[in-house]
Amino acid sequence: VKSDGKLAIMAGAGVRPDNVASLVRSTGVREVHLSGKVMMKSGMSFRRDHLAMGTPDTDDYLLPATDPAIIRAIRKELDAL
Repeated sequence: VKSDGKLAIMAGAGVRPDNVASLVRSTGVREVHLSGKVMMKSGMSFRRDHLAMGTPDTDDYLLPATDPAIIRAIRKELDAL
């Protein structure tokens, strides 16, 4: 192989504690990419209901954040493989 081990294929998108072990076992990937995302309420105190920053179906007052508990749970699953 020309890459001589310098390239890796990472599985990503939708990787969660309940599917990471099965994903790794079934595909043989050695690396995974994820955000461990949860949606958190914004700390904004001033809100203008009739003025939106995004699309009508987007809640402007929710923010994506990485949840350390999800990362720990995924690490635990991977360490058990």
